[in-house]
Amino acid sequence: MKDLLIIANLKMTMVRRRDVVAYCDQLRKGLAHMSELKKGVQLVVCPSAPHYEPVQRAMHIEPRIAVGAQDVFWERHGSYTGQISPVTLEDSEVSYALVGHSEQRRFGHVTDSEISKKIAALLNVGITPVIFIGETEEERERGHMKDALTFHINTITRTVRPEDITRCAFVYEPVWAIGGTVTPTAEEIMSARILMQKILTDTYGAHRVRAIPFLYGGSVTPENAIMFTQDIGIRGVVLGRSGRNVRSFLQIAATLNHNLNKEN
Repeated sequence: MKDLLIIANLKMTMVRRRDVVAYCDQLRKGLAHMSELKKGVQLVVCPSAPHYEPVQRAMHIEPRIAVGAQDVFWERHGSYTGQISPVTLEDSEVSYALVGHSEQRRFGHVTDSEISKKIAALLNVGITPVIFIGETEEERERGHMKDALTFHINTITRTVRPEDITRCAFVYEPVWAIGGTVTPTAEEIMSARILMQKILTDTYGAHRVRAIPFLYGGSVTPENAIMFTQDIGIRGVVLGRSGRNVRSFLQIAATLNHNLNKEN
């Protein structure tokens, strides 16, 4: 069974190193009392780029913690002011990197073509791309969710070789649910996951797609985490606000671990 991925996207919230240090210390201490979260659970912390080191230190002490990056550039080196090379991430012991997050698209104006290049760059240095796919509120209201997901997936994966697709993770991130009070139902999340699998299967084959972890991202809380069961077919979540609270982060991890890994 694949690792259960619980990813905390710290975004641009902990802007001082001491805050990230305190967060990681609290997370490590909390994990020390949670023996039920064993090897099959991977907690990924994605801080701002200058703050990888505190997460590295926590990872060296507690292997259930891994370092994640919030973004990457597609070139390895060159005259690209302000960008982060995939080689720099590799050198910083980053294991996962977020690509195509709705905020990257909104504020960075990142296109699907650029996301495709970022995925290839990460795969070339052995880092798992965590790829966000989802429809906007307008696309949802017009009944275009299927078309939106199909277009995004087919565009961003066109440079991913069949042998590399299993090294990626996909996140269903309905843009309309980000930061709001309305979230998809369990049935809607399952339907989106099935659709994403079908789109990928048409290109890569069912045997490869079965090995890909599918996650959900969008206003997950300790209260609604209970809906994630084996039936939905999700192997983890990406957390925003809840991930920045260690207690909520660990509570959600424990809930998903119980629901998704219990014996049939």
